[in-house]
Amino acid sequence: MMPYPRFMGHGSAATNPHKITSNDRRRIQWLAALIAAAAILAFWRIMGGGFLIWDDAELIVRNPDLVSPDFGRLLHYWTDWHSRSSLYMPVTYVFWGIVSALAQTTDSGGGYAGLNPAVFHAASLLLHVASALLLFVLLLRLTRSTFPAFFGALLFAVHPVQVEAVAWAAEASTPLSTLFSIWAILEFSVFIDRRRGESPSIVPGGEWIESSRSDGAWLHYSLGTLALILALLSKPSAVVVPFLVGVIEIIFRRRRIREVIAPLAGWLALCVPIALIARIAQQTQFTVPLGERPMVAVDAVAFYLYKLALPFELLPIYGRTPDWLFAHHAALYATWIAPASVVAIALIFRRRAPWVAGCALLFLLGVSPVLGLHPFVFQRISTTADRYLALAMLGPAFLAACLVPSRPRRPTLIALSVLAVALMGLTFRQTYYWHDTSRLFSRVLEYHPESAAAQQLMGDAYNFQSHNAERRGDGAAAARDLELAAARFRIAATLPYDGGVGDYNAGECLMRLHRFAQAAECYEAALRDPYCLPGKLVVYRALGRCYQLLGQNEKAADCFRHVASVIGPGGAATGTSAASRLQNFAPPPPSN
Repeated sequence: MMPYPRFMGHGSAATNPHKITSNDRRRIQWLAALIAAAAILAFWRIMGGGFLIWDDAELIVRNPDLVSPDFGRLLHYWTDWHSRSSLYMPVTYVFWGIVSALAQTTDSGGGYAGLNPAVFHAASLLLHVASALLLFVLLLRLTRSTFPAFFGALLFAVHPVQVEAVAWAAEASTPLSTLFSIWAILEFSVFIDRRRGESPSIVPGGEWIESSRSDGAWLHYSLGTLALILALLSKPSAVVVPFLVGVIEIIFRRRRIREVIAPLAGWLALCVPIALIARIAQQTQFTVPLGERPMVAVDAVAFYLYKLALPFELLPIYGRTPDWLFAHHAALYATWIAPASVVAIALIFRRRAPWVAGCALLFLLGVSPVLGLHPFVFQRISTTADRYLALAMLGPAFLAACLVPSRPRRPTLIALSVLAVALMGLTFRQTYYWHDTSRLFSRVLEYHPESAAAQQLMGDAYNFQSHNAERRGDGAAAARDLELAAARFRIAATLPYDGGVGDYNAGECLMRLHRFAQAAECYEAALRDPYCLPGKLVVYRALGRCYQLLGQNEKAADCFRHVASVIGPGGAATGTSAASRLQNFAPPPPSN
């Protein structure tokens, strides 16, 4: 292994400089076009998919702020730290506002008919392609060679673990933040070069031009700062960007620490308030004992390394919770092997090839905010998720740029092409499952039937189908779908971390089926759950309505009084009035 292969910045002066020829530019343009084409081909099938009930409905489809293209309605996301997504990401909501303005559809009468999901999927795909191309430019600057930069960016563009972030409309914050993060890293590298009086231009064969110009350095720093701010406001996990920059500049380019510490300190100062806001927005009752968190993090790293090497059976929910981990001792005892092996390799080659440690650090830092060292909301469902790897994929991309020869021979070129085509095929196959909610979570249940979240979402899918059947006037199909939905919700209610959601949703389905006694039992079961995620007031209202329809007026009055006492004095009068009206209430006759 060669130390710092091809990475610019550790040498003193350029050797053999010459002007970039038209052939050089043409080759770079063709390779950039090939990266974009490969990504579009691999992800093209997502264009035919719809919105998912999983977050798409809540954040986009039923979000009143996106129904109308009035951007004034999006201003509250800049001051509201507790948004719908439990993440502070106002730039993402502005992005959705722009896309929703383009995605408006109308009915035959010219009225609003909803949002076109293809427009949202196209926007996410364009963000991903732009990120891959920007990474190609960054690797070109750093490696001074086209083929290593090309294969590094191509690996980032077509690896199957990217499917979740690109195909899921509600996860647009990830490709958006990734794009701005790579832009910030690129601008910082230009800033450092300009401060040193270097202005490199990349050409094939490891040759470049240097000049003594230092003008424009702070302009690039300002542009990088703007990109970092946009990345942070798209998704708070971009707080790791200054650390990624530090690894690239110090380990790969061998810049002196004193050259980068001051400008990076300014970036770190920007990250502190975003990190604090993210912590407030991510308030969760879920917690993990402090002593167990390092083991959870090591297991997550091992799992991600496995999925990077063997990207099969990729799922939106892995069910790899801390409780699951400590209940499976075999996984707990074996999970350290892969991370320990990477650390051992980095230590062995720390002098001959320190870039190995650099690639490992890029990967680890990219995923560090969601390793479980600090509990987060989704961890109650799974510590691991493919979408968390988007920025961490810089590590594998840099590793490819280090390992691929500048002028690969035919056998090497064939092997790399076969690998790229195989990854594209796996990605294309994975996009099939993201077509709709039923298809996606049916696959999850094939591997994890014990997942309460997957059972809930399958129930939601059947419930959605029942509403569509009602609109068509097909009562039999609506009733059948409601039965299937209630069955899924009941299964979810028996699984850990359901939080009463399954019982509540089953009760709602049974109410629509006019089976009020069974619905009351479900509501009562939801109230017995100490976490009761639907919110106790919502369940009490539903239970009061159910008792009312059963003719149990006194019980109904008690439920409404409870709601009124929590709401406050104004609600108390309303609740008392409703309770008094129930004294002479007669239930409706049973429906056929």
